[in-house]
Amino acid sequence: MGKSSAEISTATDGAEIVEFRTDHTYIYTLTIQDIPPIKLTGTWSVSGDQLILKMNPNQEDPKYNPKSYVDQPTNTFSVNGNKLTLKAIVPDNNPLKKNMKVEKLEENFVRL
Repeated sequence: MGKSSAEISTATDGAEIVEFRTDHTYIYTLTIQDIPPIKLTGTWSVSGDQLILKMNPNQEDPKYNPKSYVDQPTNTFSVNGNKLTLKAIVPDNNPLKKNMKVEKLEENFVRL
């Protein structure tokens, strides 16, 4: 977008929900206006301040199946009250970086 950063607000652009389950699985749902919802599933683990999300190889919609040759970002996380902040550096071979020129991600979630 020609800017050093871009802020996307789910309040106006859609909804992003991540459900972290006690059995170390997660469900990620992204809803954006005029686009069918995207649902991703996988497992999660924590090591120190790193949150590792590993997508299941077979997603509900096969076009979202992870590619074995693509590295996923590793998230550094912090929790403050009911707010979860995830920060990640996007790996060089990830399409976010290659195609969309996204180098860093920061997401803020509020516990419902």
